[in-house]
Amino acid sequence: RGDLWVRTGGAGVLRFRDGRFETVLGIETMEDAVTAMTRMRDGSMVFAGIVNGPLRWNGQRLEAVAPRAALPARTPVTSIGEAADGTLWLGTQGEGLFRVVPGQVTPVAKGLPDRTVTAVLPVGPRDVWVGTSRGVVRWSGTEITTKGLSPPLQHVVVSAMTGDRDSNVWIGTRDGLLRVNASGVSALATGEEGRPLPVTALFEDREGSLWIGTPRGLERLRDT
Repeated sequence: RGDLWVRTGGAGVLRFRDGRFETVLGIETMEDAVTAMTRMRDGSMVFAGIVNGPLRWNGQRLEAVAPRAALPARTPVTSIGEAADGTLWLGTQGEGLFRVVPGQVTPVAKGLPDRTVTAVLPVGPRDVWVGTSRGVVRWSGTEITTKGLSPPLQHVVVSAMTGDRDSNVWIGTRDGLLRVNASGVSALATGEEGRPLPVTALFEDREGSLWIGTPRGLERLRDT
């Protein structure tokens, strides 16, 4: 519908509609620090709070995505991604990766270069790219591996990832922006002083432009 959703550090989640911000969620998120959110394929929103864990907003009410007891207590969820098969992937700060299917939560730690997961990006029918503070790995459908990934990706400090309509994978890192496609890995400059800025957020809009968040503000990369 074109709504903008904003997560905050202490006021939960706000929705921007018709020129103003409004609170649409229950008290569960208003009193929680929301650390990650994503839009699901069915249009619903999933929010992760430190206190309440991951919750789904279906437009009318909040419902638990996973039993809170199945996730580490008070460990922030840093990233959320929904795979093509409906599996929900949760990256956490210090406790690794969790795979969520209806009625079951499974920790996935073997093969992770670091237990701090900073970004999760489902790619294709089964692969999930996982960004950490010590490089990128992928879930192949059966295991965490670096097979099929360019060696430079195994050493970057990842802060954000997204895919675009042209099948490029964009990776925000401490040292700037990377684009990954069939031609390999290329670095794109951010900032105006010739020195790369850390990239903290990435988003592709409906026109195909890539919005890049940095410590100095927003930049936009047009398709041209």
